[in-house]
Amino acid sequence: MRAPGPHAPTRDDARFAPQLRVAAFVLAALVLGLLLLTGALWLESRRLTPPRDYFPEGVLEPADRMRFGRLLAEMGEPVLAASGDDGQFALRMLYDPSWGDPLAVRYQATGGQGLRRQIVLDDPADDRADRRIAVVRESAVSADELSALKQRLEQQGFWALPPGEEVFGKDGYLLLVEAVDGDRYQLLVRWTPDSQAAERGLGGLVALMSEEFNRDGMRVFVEDMDEPSP
Repeated sequence: MRAPGPHAPTRDDARFAPQLRVAAFVLAALVLGLLLLTGALWLESRRLTPPRDYFPEGVLEPADRMRFGRLLAEMGEPVLAASGDDGQFALRMLYDPSWGDPLAVRYQATGGQGLRRQIVLDDPADDRADRRIAVVRESAVSADELSALKQRLEQQGFWALPPGEEVFGKDGYLLLVEAVDGDRYQLLVRWTPDSQAAERGLGGLVALMSEEFNRDGMRVFVEDMDEPSP
């Protein structure tokens, strides 16, 4: 008995064929779109993720960890970490405004030498993938200068301050301060610390920041600015 061959297209088959082709096209387009979106998100995350782990695990919120780490990477800054070396000392202050130029100042003891590095990035508001380094100034500092800086941090109670606080506003800036002294490591993040600095126990830190950020003819930070809007 001969096996039945394929049946000829019916009128219903002919009627539904265009809809099936459209559905297949839409499904393929959706799959392709999802693949492209996934790839774009992956590339963007790779672009935004700092190339190094700048901070100990858990000391910053993930968004701040990425934000500050990316800025430090663009500035060519090293990772600061505690060690058993009694002669090791480093202090870094990173100023990250809502609008304006990010700025970092780092003091670091390297063997018997001391270094001060100041670096400014172009305004991040231009939303470019790669920011240009606008200013770099490096100068030697003496052991006495570093010792005075260490003593100043001690007198200000810097090592006892909590890493963060529940004070934020709409604009202003974020200040990140890192310090390493032998086996001690401290990291602070503050929103606009010159706002009610005395009440927040930040008067000494604001004075230090004002001195360091306004050196060499720069007026990046003005200590007597009006109180930012909360």
